[in-house]
Amino acid sequence: MGWSRSTDDQRDLFRLSMSPGTLSHPLRTVVRMEVRMIRAMAQAVQPADLDACRRELSDIAMVQSILSALEMRVLRAMRQFSADTEGEHARATRSSSKKSSKAQRRSDAGEAIPQLDEALAEGDTTAEHVDVVADALAGMSADDRVRLAGHGDEIRAKATMFTQTEFRRWLATFVRRLRQDDAVARLQRQKDACRANWWIDQEGMWNLRGRFDPETGARLQGQLRGGTDALARDDSLKGGPTDPLERHHWLQAHALAAAIDRNARQDGGSGQGSSGPEMLVLIDAETIVHGEHDRTVLDLFGFDLPLDTIRRWACTASITPVIVGLDGTRLMLGRTTRLANADQRRALAAWYRTCACCDTPFHRCHIHHVHWWDKNGTTDIGNLLPLCNRHHHLAHEGGWRLQLHADRSLTITEPNGQQHQHSPPRVRAA
Repeated sequence: MGWSRSTDDQRDLFRLSMSPGTLSHPLRTVVRMEVRMIRAMAQAVQPADLDACRRELSDIAMVQSILSALEMRVLRAMRQFSADTEGEHARATRSSSKKSSKAQRRSDAGEAIPQLDEALAEGDTTAEHVDVVADALAGMSADDRVRLAGHGDEIRAKATMFTQTEFRRWLATFVRRLRQDDAVARLQRQKDACRANWWIDQEGMWNLRGRFDPETGARLQGQLRGGTDALARDDSLKGGPTDPLERHHWLQAHALAAAIDRNARQDGGSGQGSSGPEMLVLIDAETIVHGEHDRTVLDLFGFDLPLDTIRRWACTASITPVIVGLDGTRLMLGRTTRLANADQRRALAAWYRTCACCDTPFHRCHIHHVHWWDKNGTTDIGNLLPLCNRHHHLAHEGGWRLQLHADRSLTITEPNGQQHQHSPPRVRAA
């Protein structure tokens, strides 16, 4: 964009051209007059060093934020002319319906919390931060939305201060505490909204689709995870795809069928045994006894549940507490097995909320051998990392070299020699 070589007056002119009240003829005039200049400036950018690259990227992010704010306002203005704003957006921008739906939700979030809209228009935050708020609003009642909007100034301040990951984390905690009084009633509403349906497609495949409340979802996910891990260790299981991700999905389908068969055979369905449900919760003792506090540790791995439900799980021993390094856990398996065991997954979950390299949730990650198993690497906790599908492929087929240090800081070396450093994760179990 070349802002590093432009004047403050040019910056202010761009902001002014994108400000409210200039949506029609004045904006079109400015764009038509300046588009050639902007294109020439962009093509002329040739950063001379790393600092110059950083400055350019920072300025590009600012301009993208301002344009995103403009897009949000245009979508809101479009309502008075068309009932199908998402369709109009898709046609005008030549984008997918999924992207247009996301833009509409972002616009609605900015309307619900005007302070966030203003921060984006000033280039002080990003569209991705607004998406975090849109995701939170999507699961809230009308009353909860009003209560959240009442904290608009604080939300704006955090959105300008935190990275997207930090902001998502903060907002999740903030929303949970804001809605605690309504948590049990909300869970009941979610239970009432459970749905499942099935059908046979043109290929003769039986399809299943379901939508479940968080408590039921946690139990089902635990059951499927345990069954999938058991099938992955079963050397007698033949066939199936060879691609790691597709094979995992194949194993999950067979785990679901096996769980149904097992339930049909059991008298009363005790659900006990090594392949039974495993519901993993990270929570500190003070929270579970006295309630949430400023330093609460609480991670349900994607599920949103009331504290009272977690306490009930603890009383019925259906909750798995995680303490890293607990005596008796098998965290060092050497060359005896290739797959990480349940204890190792729990220990890693206590360290990592996400992929070691990005924001993909832990439960969607593969457990990767830093020193590859195929090259005599060991299945020991000090050699294991959670990686999302993309980064797992980069670590294998993409030529990335990973070095995991004793403090679990991570050094990534790309094929071109460029290195990235990742700080050690924070242990979140009490």
